[in-house]
Amino acid sequence: MIYDPVSLSYLSHDPYLALARMVKAVPSWATKTTHKAIREQYKTVSLGVLYGMRGPSLARRLGLSEAVGEQLIVDHQRAFPAFWAWSRNTVSHALLARQIQTVYGWRLRCGPSAETNLRAIANFPMQSNGSEMMKLACCLVLEAGVSICAVVHDAILIEAPLPNLPDAIATTQRCMAEASRIILRGFTLASDVQVFPHPQHYVDERGLPMWGVVQEFLGRDILITSGAERE
Repeated sequence: MIYDPVSLSYLSHDPYLALARMVKAVPSWATKTTHKAIREQYKTVSLGVLYGMRGPSLARRLGLSEAVGEQLIVDHQRAFPAFWAWSRNTVSHALLARQIQTVYGWRLRCGPSAETNLRAIANFPMQSNGSEMMKLACCLVLEAGVSICAVVHDAILIEAPLPNLPDAIATTQRCMAEASRIILRGFTLASDVQVFPHPQHYVDERGLPMWGVVQEFLGRDILITSGAERE
């Protein structure tokens, strides 16, 4: 199989740093640790262009000047011209056909360009087909006999007895890889693993404030219920 620059950057195991290397923003020996700030910039641009982010918005997000934000976009365009051509063609086709759909046929109706969020159309193939991938992966995981607790955006939270956990993890990763091969016509996505043995539990740092609010609420609710029961 012949891989395009986007696929090669993904296969490098750190596509954001790979992009920075491609445009010579970092030396070839750069790592996530040695060039963390620059990697974060190219991570933001790599994800932002998927939904049409442009230089000024990128600059505000990163706290940089608009000139630097525009240059980051130009760097991405030079590194991945085929992606930009595909993205423009995707939006144009959706406007002409008045619809865009996933590989399994889930459709988004599109009106005239003046009435349609063009960034939403540009972002649709990634988000919607990612959703199709997760749905298929969940079906495969359940059919393989692994218990699913929840889907966490692009991850699957499973549970298993500790002695069976290695096999459950391997099975889940195999199913997720198979789902990606089906949706992406042969290209396989990798997956990471985090293990939380009891009494640990999954925590997303971004959700800690809300977790605190929920726990506080549950605590008050329990007290109120207990008070009512005592009466």
